[in-house]
Amino acid sequence: RRGNCLTCSSRIVNTINTQNVLANVDHGLSPTVASELTRAGYLLTCCSFVTGPGLVLELDQNDRVWDIVYRQRICNTNSKQIATEAQARLLRR
Repeated sequence: RRGNCLTCSSRIVNTINTQNVLANVDHGLSPTVASELTRAGYLLTCCSFVTGPGLVLELDQNDRVWDIVYRQRICNTNSKQIATEAQARLLRR
């Protein structure tokens, strides 16, 4: 619960009014990750509320959201450089 497992990830396909959904409320994610998901058009159904008609969701988006939350952060060039430097420091000890 509270968005940590990302199983309930969905993409907002269409909405008549952006005020018809309170996305990613009361979640356990960091504020940076939550705002990134919202900007990308994703929401976590376990911690979001529909407040009006006209919302269309594409369900089963957990793999894509996992990529946004984890893979892009872990597999970027800067992260690889930091990991390599940390390993080198450990080997020097």
